[in-house]
Amino acid sequence: MAKKIIFIIIVVAAVAVVASFVWWPSGEFSGDPIARNAYPDLIQVDAPKAYAVIASPLTVTGKARGSWYFEASFPVRLLDANGTELAVTPAQAKGEWMTEDFVPFEATLTFNTPTTKTGTLILHNDNPSGDPAYDKEIRIPVTFSTVGAVESSGMNGYVHMGPTCPVEKDPPDPACADKPYANATVTLTGKTGTSFRGVTDANGKFHIVTPPDTYTVKISPQNGGLPRCTERSAAVVTGLFTIIDISCDTGIR
Repeated sequence: MAKKIIFIIIVVAAVAVVASFVWWPSGEFSGDPIARNAYPDLIQVDAPKAYAVIASPLTVTGKARGSWYFEASFPVRLLDANGTELAVTPAQAKGEWMTEDFVPFEATLTFNTPTTKTGTLILHNDNPSGDPAYDKEIRIPVTFSTVGAVESSGMNGYVHMGPTCPVEKDPPDPACADKPYANATVTLTGKTGTSFRGVTDANGKFHIVTPPDTYTVKISPQNGGLPRCTERSAAVVTGLFTIIDISCDTGIR
């Protein structure tokens, strides 16, 4: 009898542990680290839920404290599994935003058929200071209801920045070599005016699927305009991915 009671206690304890990873109060999404809300006291999303199946147009609803907004809005982005931006739009406060209380919001994103099955919805606080120390975001994994054929052309690039040391040395100091420019927004604008956007990964690399065209490649400035990146032009042809290298000036002298 004692063994049976001990067994039941162990089972109940195991269920409690599992439940703690599946259900997270105060706006957390789930026990999956990828899907957790790191700022449940600042923003809570009602829809879509983590791993929801979504389609265009996508309506995003929830509530955020006034400090998450600036001028009654904050940016919402949708990326595919390659980090290519499918859509970006401001979420609008549905009430007075100049408060420390939670304020409801809503955003609608319209996007073309993605070429990957999964993606990520990013809700970023509006940070008018431009100081990365005040940046906050939550990421919600999603699944697309429809996936198109994989495109056969586009652009692969590497974005790096330097100098990284105040004084250049001869011979060069390996520790002062250019560093990858991570989390930089890359915009490709074709001659037709159509734009495609992506974000560099931790290694400064980006992968953007596009149709054939000649594109102007721009890196959005950060931190008051630095690093300042060279604007490039590159052609994409059918069946190939153009490789491009972009250098950015940190302003360090």
